[in-house]
Amino acid sequence: MAVANFPLRPIAYKTLTIYETTDPTVIIAEYDLSGEVDTTGVPYQLRYVQIFEIHNGEIVTLRDYRNPLGSFEMLNRCRTSGYAHAAVTGVILIPGR
Repeated sequence: MAVANFPLRPIAYKTLTIYETTDPTVIIAEYDLSGEVDTTGVPYQLRYVQIFEIHNGEIVTLRDYRNPLGSFEMLNRCRTSGYAHAAVTGVILIPGR
């Protein structure tokens, strides 16, 4: 899926891990997304964690976590100096049907 004016081009998902929870309606997935920067061709790999809440076979909530500073650094918009940072990219609420 391409996003207009988004300079990162995803190529592959790697190292998918699904974590068990005590709540059968919750699924936690962790994976790496690799790709390249459109303008420079520089490869990248970013780590994501997504938390899904499922009811009646439908996703009702999706929480998406990643490190946005890794993206900014690849695009030469900031320098992270090797420190680990984490941030919430957003919460998508999907109304139940």
